[in-house]
Amino acid sequence: MSSFSKEDPWKINHFGIVNINEIKKETTDYVNEWLIDTSRQETYKPHKDTFMYQLKELDYHWNMVDKIKSTSPNNFKTKEANKEIKKIYETLESLAQGKVIRSELINMVPNSRIKTHKDKGELLYVSRRFHVPIITNEKCIFTVEKESFYLKEGNIYELNNRKYHSVENSSDQNRIHLIVDVLPNAYIKNVEFV
Repeated sequence: MSSFSKEDPWKINHFGIVNINEIKKETTDYVNEWLIDTSRQETYKPHKDTFMYQLKELDYHWNMVDKIKSTSPNNFKTKEANKEIKKIYETLESLAQGKVIRSELINMVPNSRIKTHKDKGELLYVSRRFHVPIITNEKCIFTVEKESFYLKEGNIYELNNRKYHSVENSSDQNRIHLIVDVLPNAYIKNVEFV
């Protein structure tokens, strides 16, 4: 995708299916894991009805003059789930021709809404943002620029996070997405990993 640009009119692209069985099995039992780091829902108003479990961390305020300090504060408990996430990372790095710099599980509570917003900051502008639904249902709707999408479990979707978007969970179930940010190689050449 040499002509890739978030300024183009695309909203969501679909890139196939990955195996999430073990990740789904493990995250279904999470309780305390959602409370380890509450900074996302406390800092960003649109995300007040969500919980985060951080797998790979990089400060949202990073810019291209900074060194990349991407850390892995948490892992999955089982070897099988860790194998699945490693395979997902490899798939996305190949697809986006870059390196995974952030990754998090986001749990959206039942009967809630993420208000319309677009992501800001250099990190979220230059990286490519992928969603892999882990637990969802047809009452969980993603809207980008007034077009609605139902994102199916185990599928890879790339969100154009520079467009206005919102999410509605009209169900009585929690919705869990894996969100992965990949920094394309073109930008990695300009920064140093530490």
